[in-house]
Amino acid sequence: MKLRPLPSLVILFLIVGMALPGAAGSHATMLCAAQWPEYFPSVFAVAEQDDATPTPALLADNGESVLDETGDQDIRWRPESFVSFAYGDEGGAVQAHVGASYEFDPVNRVEVVPQLGFGVAQNTDQDRPWITSFDLQMRWTPWEYDGWEAFLEWGAGLQYVGPESMPRSGTHANGRLRAGVGIRYDLEERMDLLAGAGWLHMSNGNALQPNVGHDGPMFYLGLSWRF
Repeated sequence: MKLRPLPSLVILFLIVGMALPGAAGSHATMLCAAQWPEYFPSVFAVAEQDDATPTPALLADNGESVLDETGDQDIRWRPESFVSFAYGDEGGAVQAHVGASYEFDPVNRVEVVPQLGFGVAQNTDQDRPWITSFDLQMRWTPWEYDGWEAFLEWGAGLQYVGPESMPRSGTHANGRLRAGVGIRYDLEERMDLLAGAGWLHMSNGNALQPNVGHDGPMFYLGLSWRF
């Protein structure tokens, strides 16, 4: 079993996001993410090695090098597809998502995950408008054991619901905030089961009126593939 300490990058991300209230906190968190290449160059570039043998810091948990044949970090993509279900007092939504996780820090298992979602929403008037969303999630995997992985994830995104809005008295376009936990299980050599649960917040951040938000749990189940 492997347990990882919290990376400094994740600590800073969480501190900034929680220190400021409401929309200011989410905006500051996204600003920190935009500045990572400037303040954390070591995350995006591996120091040159005097020989072809990687140092222990450049070894993954299985002992394999995280460097490719050219000496650069071996970045792993994981295409994924899953179905999500969210609900709350102001309505809910069922969506099919496609995305891909980009593991830019193989040692600490930190990933960025862009996701597109398409589906059907339901507001309090029983209308069933279409919903389209884009989320940018961060994932950190602190625990691995015998083919199982447990991760934390959090992030933000945008969505559009039409022709009716959801919630019914709200706006068509809204922002999204998501946070939760998930698991991956090694089904085959390059395919994993993907499942998670968390909290979903939808609102326009008072950019427009009315600002009727949605808060409620979100669950998802799907597959991911390793490359």
